[in-house]
Amino acid sequence: MTFKPNSAVRCFAKATLFAAVTSTAFAPSFAASLTFSPVGVDVQGPAKAGNMSLINNSDVPTRVQIRIFKWTQVDGKDVLEPTRDVVASPPVALIPPGAKYTLRVARVAPAPVAGEESYRLLIDELPPPIDPRTGSSGVQLLLRASIPAFFSDAAAKPSVEWRVWNEGGKLHVRASNKGNLHLKLTDFTVDGPSGSTKISATGSGAYVLTGSTLTYESEPGAPTYPVGTQVTVSAAKGTPFAVRQQVAISTP
Repeated sequence: MTFKPNSAVRCFAKATLFAAVTSTAFAPSFAASLTFSPVGVDVQGPAKAGNMSLINNSDVPTRVQIRIFKWTQVDGKDVLEPTRDVVASPPVALIPPGAKYTLRVARVAPAPVAGEESYRLLIDELPPPIDPRTGSSGVQLLLRASIPAFFSDAAAKPSVEWRVWNEGGKLHVRASNKGNLHLKLTDFTVDGPSGSTKISATGSGAYVLTGSTLTYESEPGAPTYPVGTQVTVSAAKGTPFAVRQQVAISTP
């Protein structure tokens, strides 16, 4: 993941919502002490804001810091840029033990959304200030959760072109989103003459953003198909944009 600086200081953060949390160290303790409901925000115009609950499951107060960044994908990698177009309210919160705290995520840019805008909501769990008598000072970061937030117009939809090939004992799939809405690749498989092969798409990589091209692969030991063999790419089952696309196996 890449963070792009900006000369200006920019701060970020129940419609249909998407589950995807990416976290760093101490994830088990974080998951046990603080949970989110729903785990993401998807706002369709003309609405301009959505809510998410932060639930403190521990017996001590939990402090969190919330920031929002514009999210794009460049050469298959996440790029996060500072933004003032979307804000989280409040940006810092102290959640009492056992309490549920409502976080509001709002788009404040004056122009209406054209297609879709993608953001990542970064939530840092912070401990209390260290007692100076211990010889330490400052604030120590416990964990960061990265959660998707989307703002779109009602007419937006994904349009994904697919390419599939065999290489190194794996099936590889390339997805190029030419549409103006992201596609989340759940239940992602390639179905061919030798059966169904699961394709791995996890974390933020499960989202093919507008204008992005991402490459995925199966586990080793996948079927090897001759070039030209017809297979079917399936994903996002049960959603309005379910994929079932026939594709011919290409060369690597």
